[in-house]
Amino acid sequence: MIQPFFHRPTGTMTYLIASGGDAVVIDPCLDYDAATRHIGRGALEPVIASIRSQKLKLHWILETHIHADHLSGADVLRDEFQGARVAISGKITIVAETLAPLLGRESARNGPCNSRAMAKHFDRLLDDGDAIEGGRIRLKAMATPGHTPACMSYVCDAEGAVFTGDSLFMPELGTGRCDFPGGSATHLYNSIQRLYELPPHTTVYVGHTYPPDGQEPKFQTTIEAERASNTHVNAAVTLEDFIRFREARDKTLALPKLFEPSLKWNLFGALK
Repeated sequence: MIQPFFHRPTGTMTYLIASGGDAVVIDPCLDYDAATRHIGRGALEPVIASIRSQKLKLHWILETHIHADHLSGADVLRDEFQGARVAISGKITIVAETLAPLLGRESARNGPCNSRAMAKHFDRLLDDGDAIEGGRIRLKAMATPGHTPACMSYVCDAEGAVFTGDSLFMPELGTGRCDFPGGSATHLYNSIQRLYELPPHTTVYVGHTYPPDGQEPKFQTTIEAERASNTHVNAAVTLEDFIRFREARDKTLALPKLFEPSLKWNLFGALK
């Protein structure tokens, strides 16, 4: 069973996978008020309530990448459920080394905020192809860099599903941006080609969606539908076409409203 949770203020999708009393959560989200700097658990409480009501054992909290538009609830879930662990791509060390100086931290190479220290926030650093086992739940890590160097999608064969984070959105919304430090339109295009090699009927669960007010979120599509009609990178789009489009579009995009607090919290566990 895959249960979605939508956080409308940031357009974030969180997913709870449950099977036989076991559970895995992907991309949990917290509330954050930039004016007051207040961090709230409102977005996470329905996830917690669902796990408790079903008497599930939470094994893993998986991050598809370091989010730059919302605060992660991974630490809260880990504290809430004994034995739960947090995992992310091992390429997080590259992201940490790049962003630490930009966020007012000491040099990632020379100070206490080296990549190893920052990676202590995570219980497991994943490589491409790694298996993730949580009781009866089995997932495979698929590296899909481009939006960031540390983007990871998660394939769940038993559910016929893949969770793509910010790499691939609903067909009408296209793909994630590639202009953050370390991002690459070339890498994202190649990552999406890997995703397109999955069976056509594979269900795609996206990391973000942005419905108009009053409308329900669309968060679920298929590999076949993406290949046929993704507005940014369908089967007819060449690498050169995508690079040209993505670079031009990214120049028009403002930074996410919660860019700085999100990265500080998600990398270092603090807003200072």
